[in-house]
Amino acid sequence: MTFWQNCERIMLDYDITQEAFGRAVGASSATVHRWKKGSIPRPATIQKICETFNVTRDQLLSDELALAKQADRMGELRGYFMSLDDDGRDALLAVARQMAKGSE
Repeated sequence: MTFWQNCERIMLDYDITQEAFGRAVGASSATVHRWKKGSIPRPATIQKICETFNVTRDQLLSDELALAKQADRMGELRGYFMSLDDDGRDALLAVARQMAKGSE
C-alpha cells in the first residue's frame, strides 16, 4: 500500500476531508495533491502527520494501516453474512461461487 492510501485511512478514521488533513499538518492543497499523486513528504512533515494523528512512522509508510482498513471491511462483511438466515447465506454463497468461476 502507498503512503497516500494510509493517509486516506487516517482521513476516514478521523472523518476529515483532504483539505482538513492538509491544514492539520500545515500543508497546502497543492502539496497534498502531490502526495495523492505519489510524492512523499519531507521527514519533518511525516513526523507532524504521525504526531497529529497518533500513528507511527512505520504505520504511515507501510501496509499496516491499509491492512487494518481491509480487516474492518472483512468484519463488516462477516457481520452482514451472520445476520442472514440460512437461505440468505446459501444464496449469497452461490452468487460468490458463480462470481469466482467467472473471474477464472
